[in-house]
Amino acid sequence: MIKKDGNMYKQILKQHFGYDTFRNGQEIAITTILAKQDFLGIMPTGAGKSICYQIPALLLEGITIVISPLISLMQDQVYNLRQLGIEATFINSTLTPADISVQLNKVINGQCKILYVTPERLMTPMFIQFAAKCAISMITIDEAHCISQWGNDFRPEYKVIPDFINRIQQKVILSAFTATATAQVKDDIIELLKLNCPRVVTLGFDRPNLYFSVVKPKKKMAYLFDLITSFPNQSGIIYCNSRKNVQEVYDKLKGKNYSVGMYHGGLHSVERKNIQNSFIQDEIDIMIATLAFGMGIDKSNVSFVIHYNMPKDIESYYQEAGRAGRDGSEAKCILLYSAQDVSAQKWLIEHNNDEFGNPIEIAPHIKAQQYKRLNDMENYSNSTKCLRKVMLGYFGEILQDDCNNCSNCNNITEQTDVTVEAQKILSCIYRMKQKFGASVVIKVLKGKSIAKYAAYKFETLTTFGISDMPEKVLDQIVKYLICENYIYKEGTRYPVLKLTTTAIDVLKGNVKITMPIVINEKRTPIIKESVSHEHPILFEQLRQLRKEIAQLNKIPPYVVFEDKALISMCQQLPQTPNQFINVFGVGTKKLESYGEQFISVIIDYCQQYELNLEDKIAEALPMQI
Repeated sequence: MIKKDGNMYKQILKQHFGYDTFRNGQEIAITTILAKQDFLGIMPTGAGKSICYQIPALLLEGITIVISPLISLMQDQVYNLRQLGIEATFINSTLTPADISVQLNKVINGQCKILYVTPERLMTPMFIQFAAKCAISMITIDEAHCISQWGNDFRPEYKVIPDFINRIQQKVILSAFTATATAQVKDDIIELLKLNCPRVVTLGFDRPNLYFSVVKPKKKMAYLFDLITSFPNQSGIIYCNSRKNVQEVYDKLKGKNYSVGMYHGGLHSVERKNIQNSFIQDEIDIMIATLAFGMGIDKSNVSFVIHYNMPKDIESYYQEAGRAGRDGSEAKCILLYSAQDVSAQKWLIEHNNDEFGNPIEIAPHIKAQQYKRLNDMENYSNSTKCLRKVMLGYFGEILQDDCNNCSNCNNITEQTDVTVEAQKILSCIYRMKQKFGASVVIKVLKGKSIAKYAAYKFETLTTFGISDMPEKVLDQIVKYLICENYIYKEGTRYPVLKLTTTAIDVLKGNVKITMPIVINEKRTPIIKESVSHEHPILFEQLRQLRKEIAQLNKIPPYVVFEDKALISMCQQLPQTPNQFINVFGVGTKKLESYGEQFISVIIDYCQQYELNLEDKIAEALPMQI
């Protein structure tokens, strides 16, 4: 029973969600919404955004409409809420008109407090009539960055949301949430959704449990094989930039008897759904996919995300890599970079097809923005600085110290004086009137004639042929000078190199350029298999029980219990309901639904291994989220 007082939201947190304390930012969001003030939360993946609107939804007088673009995510959210003893429902394209009518009537009759809906459904006559009949307390917009054309994932269907809100005659609270938003996108969200003096909470983009790594292997496939052996029996995602690459990586890994599946827009929708379910149900370990996969996948035990190709921008990389370690456990995010990836992404920008092969009309200013973001992604991939610093800096967040949890921090490097070569490069760019790209500048430095540019008479320049460095080394120095802001690129598909004002001091000899050269590239640290440090045999028994329950109820295993909850059970070894309720993620509903089964397995295990539980029970304490 929840007592009706000012702390009701805290009681709901424990009774339904099984947590004793809120994560950073959650309580602020909840109390702001309950005070009937609009709210915008920019919170990283794994921060617990859904609780921020789900708990207020249970306490507000009317219903809450949650607008989400992702069918799989809304279904998972509803299944999860029902497992927690909270009635919720959804409507989307998977339902027939008759099914939709049944679900809407449930809401009208007070059987559900939370309704998930895709933006495409908002302006349908049936939904408009429904909204006119209901007492709506709050409208929540999930993945709110999709409304901004300046974001990396603009969705035109989000443009109807303001029109729908305007049709609501009653005063409603607006709350919006996203994991990725630059300052420009944040302002766009507030303006387009017409948030009224919203409280904005930005938790920061840092995910300390994620290890970031950029590797430039000579042979990607061979390196990938070697890398995969570091993650035995663990769940992971490998992203590729094309269906062809997905198929190639899938065939190679399948041929090596790895537990893999593949997902891309060329597959039939039934195939995609089945393989996605196999991954969610832990029936396969590794998903090889294009960017069509992942958004809306709330799988909490992904231990690694490997990008076989460089993504189109840092926002996409942050989102895709962020699908690892959602439960707070350590996880690895590895980018296998090659220069060809940049060319491939430029081709995709120019051809403007979505993942399913449909042509997309892109305005010139949007295309220019895409090229700008691609340049930023390329700079991240070639940076010698702390990768976390570079990524957070892109989102406007300053990290004072190096993270010591990325490849650039962990590689052993040697500072090399490249001042003379830098001066040659900068001088050559200047003498070529800052009208050419890196490849042409490097060829001039190497004294190579270029037939198509014969009219420019580059051979008459004093910088023609003055460098003895290999072209590959010159290319590395150019990229370093770009990352260090001595050079910048201007233009879109074929950008030219230009000098910044800081380049003048280098040319005059007032600044010395030292570049870190990797002399020992440390391998990505191996993740220990994702089991409890205590009682790994019990952990596997609990995981098997969880899988059986999930299959019986046709829900994902993590909806039953996350790995973190199973680890907590192994640490605490609860043998009574009063002890089991103190396990991480166990609330009243889950105690009632599953407690007896899990307790039985734990008791049998303890008896088999003759464990003395007195000390263990005394130590058992509620865990923080």
